[in-house]
Amino acid sequence: MGKSRANPVVPPLEVVWWRHLPWDLEAQVGALIEPDNHARAHESPSHLTPADLYLGWSEAILLEGERINRQTLARRRLLHHAKAA
Repeated sequence: MGKSRANPVVPPLEVVWWRHLPWDLEAQVGALIEPDNHARAHESPSHLTPADLYLGWSEAILLEGERINRQTLARRRLLHHAKAA
């Protein structure tokens, strides 16, 4: 059978007290959530972040993506026709 710990190791008081202050916890949680909401590419077909959807930027982002796609295809078409000629 496994040994049970009767006396768990407790960190010194000066290590523990600052770790649980509300503003520090908020900062730590914010540091975890910030990249997920604003920076990470999500696996949705439109590649929008939750912040984009919440702030109402999704339509503008999708329209800009469509515009860039049309321009890219037009350039490729021109290059292909120039090589074929």
